[in-house]
Amino acid sequence: MSSSLVKLAVKELQCTQAALAKKLGVSEAQISKWIKGDHMSIDMRTKLIDLAKIEDLHPDFVTICGSLKDAKKWDALITHLINWNCERIDFGLEPEIVSLTLMENLQRIGFQIPKAFPDELIFEVEYKELYKEENEELSEFFFEHPIVNMIDSIFKTYAEIDEFIALNIRNLGLNDPDFQADTLPEKSEFEFNEIELAIAKSDIDEKIAPLFGRFRNRVLAKTFEQLDAIKRRAIESGLPLEAELFDLINKDAGTIDREMLYSDERIIIHPDIYMNELLLNSRQTKKMLKKIMAKLEIDEDFE
Repeated sequence: MSSSLVKLAVKELQCTQAALAKKLGVSEAQISKWIKGDHMSIDMRTKLIDLAKIEDLHPDFVTICGSLKDAKKWDALITHLINWNCERIDFGLEPEIVSLTLMENLQRIGFQIPKAFPDELIFEVEYKELYKEENEELSEFFFEHPIVNMIDSIFKTYAEIDEFIALNIRNLGLNDPDFQADTLPEKSEFEFNEIELAIAKSDIDEKIAPLFGRFRNRVLAKTFEQLDAIKRRAIESGLPLEAELFDLINKDAGTIDREMLYSDERIIIHPDIYMNELLLNSRQTKKMLKKIMAKLEIDEDFE
């Protein structure tokens, strides 16, 4: 981040690194350290954000988009598509991180970010903002565009898998010390990489993303290892899993029955754990019943 921020500030001010150093009251050597990725204080980062005029955008996102002007358009497009799916999306991440993560991974699947933002893609966004309503003809054209179709597909897939994750993984072992980040890093990594998984599970045209197949195999292999670690720890900790976690890999995102997940017909993956819980509860009930009967002076042979 520090490297991109310095370069953006130099670009915006149209000055040299030496001039930027003087403006910030630091040495040229410090500027070089930041460009190499050295730590930057919050105060200095705030000053550079103001100088670069990137506002809430992540500096790496602006760099990927090519210019501040185009970055704002890409951000508007991404935000519009998130809002389109907003009823079922809760990223749990800052919006600028979502935009950055998406664009970074689009690069990884071989998608070439256009040097200039396709202006036709901003029309629907501007129309909705201006008139506070949708335009059906405009929307039909908008969602047929291959770039929009790809990003919208990713967010739709995200919504499908995120609901499954929220029900079956996110709160699993929340207060269990064996499920904290320092003891089970796979759980934290898995939740943070949901966008990666959503991309891997989306129907993406390899004509515009030639590296998608390789990306998909790598992400699903990593996801398998993470889910395997989570399942093993759940079994060791005696925590029941109410659905097959590997469905996130083996099934299409759209085939996960959301209504089923909320019903009483949920799959029980560890029947041994449930049976153990039933036996333990039965023993506890018997112990309590004896005490209650003693209090009421009821004979133990009373049926």
